[in-house]
Amino acid sequence: MKIGLVNCISLVSFDETSLESGVGGAQTYVICLSKALADMGHEVTVVCQCFSEHTADGVRWIPLSNIFSVDIDYSVSRLWRLGFEAVIVSRPEYNVLNAVLRSGIPSYLVFHGLNEGLCIDGGDMLRHPGVRGVVTLTSWHAEYMKGLFGLESSAVAVIPNGISPDDFIGMDEPHPVDHSILWSSEPQRGLDILCALGTKIRKHIVNDICQEAQMNISICVTDY
Repeated sequence: MKIGLVNCISLVSFDETSLESGVGGAQTYVICLSKALADMGHEVTVVCQCFSEHTADGVRWIPLSNIFSVDIDYSVSRLWRLGFEAVIVSRPEYNVLNAVLRSGIPSYLVFHGLNEGLCIDGGDMLRHPGVRGVVTLTSWHAEYMKGLFGLESSAVAVIPNGISPDDFIGMDEPHPVDHSILWSSEPQRGLDILCALGTKIRKHIVNDICQEAQMNISICVTDY
């Protein structure tokens, strides 16, 4: 099967090499899933924030801007040209998903958090007949989306996600990114770690830097 794996939202550029240097949970998901599907014999194309078009480990990589633009007809024509039989849309964004739905290609949507654009006003798109399924990371996320958008239980699947330390076993060089904090698998997991670290950070700052007995630490949650 010819499968397109589209990652809509990413603050960093990434490709199949990014696991070696460290990358977030959503990007890790795309990399690992693309390899797994290719190993199963599928013809996989990843459309994401990679620097250039290339092929590696049996997976074709194409920059997002090469396929999608503000001209929806252009985007649809590019999708048709690639001949996808199914498209998995990770971190769905309105314009990209609109083009995928207009193309008529069956689509599956993967949400890595509930602050992504379609979680705000995308109910009609999520109920579009072209959407064959919605994937969330936890049952908490699934129940929230079913209640918010009136999705049937059969339309939402729960597939846990996260950065696995096993991906980095046996590497010679130390990782420039600290992978000891694992995130994206549970909504409360990262916050628990930050709260535990907060007391240690506060103690260090008070004792070694400011010498002030009173101070507050604010924790900003950017995803949930």
